[in-house]
Amino acid sequence: MLKVVAENMTSYDRVYQRLISKVELDSVTSYFAMEAIEEQRPLPL
Repeated sequence: MLKVVAENMTSYDRVYQRLISKVELDSVTSYFAMEAIEEQRPLPL
């Protein structure tokens, strides 16, 4: 499972296209949050 945080849908699509071009997948399911919910912790890198 991946959690992708992107600036916009174009940025997300770039990540998605790179992923599916490199990895053989049977299926992909995506869920989107269109608003940011403020979190008090930094994103793990």
